[in-house]
Amino acid sequence: QITLDRFKYSTIKIGDNCIFNSHSLFNPRGIKRCILHTATDFAKIEIGNNCGFSGVSIVAWNRVKIGNNVMVGADSCIGDTDDHPERLGTDTAPVEIKDNVFIGMHCLILKGVTIGENSIIGAGSVVTKDIPANCVAAGVPCKVIRYLEK
Repeated sequence: QITLDRFKYSTIKIGDNCIFNSHSLFNPRGIKRCILHTATDFAKIEIGNNCGFSGVSIVAWNRVKIGNNVMVGADSCIGDTDDHPERLGTDTAPVEIKDNVFIGMHCLILKGVTIGENSIIGAGSVVTKDIPANCVAAGVPCKVIRYLEK
């Protein structure tokens, strides 16, 4: 099941061969629906080709861009805002996830973050800062554990 909530002039673009999975038969570790939500009139969510999502929440007040061949594990959240800017007085900042990234289950990808291509984000991580390409990163806050051989 997928829920798309889109403000009037905002855009949600999904590439070819993308799968959004929330069925317990194929997603036993985190059962919730997939949510794609634009929260302002001109927000953008852009998803490349051949991506897979399990019970994920993606929220854009500004822009969330996900490249090709990205997999996001169960119950992960990706957002470009702290939410409630009227109370917190905070700004949005775009999120970009480059090509060939794997994000484990129960991860939070917070505003202003770029995750470099070919990187792996360990389960349960909270990504608060940019993660370079070709690495394994994990933790709270998420840090590089090691680099992958090219």
